[in-house]
Amino acid sequence: MRNGSRPGRAEIEPAALALIQRHGAQIMRTARRYSACAEDAEDAYQRALEILLTKAPSTHESDLLPWLKTVVKHEAFALRRQRDRTPLSDDGELDSPGSVPGTDEQ
Repeated sequence: MRNGSRPGRAEIEPAALALIQRHGAQIMRTARRYSACAEDAEDAYQRALEILLTKAPSTHESDLLPWLKTVVKHEAFALRRQRDRTPLSDDGELDSPGSVPGTDEQ
């Protein structure tokens, strides 16, 4: 690793793969714990892995595991906030933001 900077992708990928092989189930449990639904947990897990590959602070598992759990938790909360802000249609599906009627149309 370079002095004072994040490791490069070539260094992160093997560390990330080893971390997921050893602790993937534990990380997914963290995602489920903080997510509103199973779909959001999967999305939070996936987003956290993408962040891991680009912004990992270290390649040491002892640093990465708690960091990744925190990232998963934050992603789950972000998805929950997004879901809370997005209204549901009459059939329970998420409406697109542009399809919400304005006060004049109500």
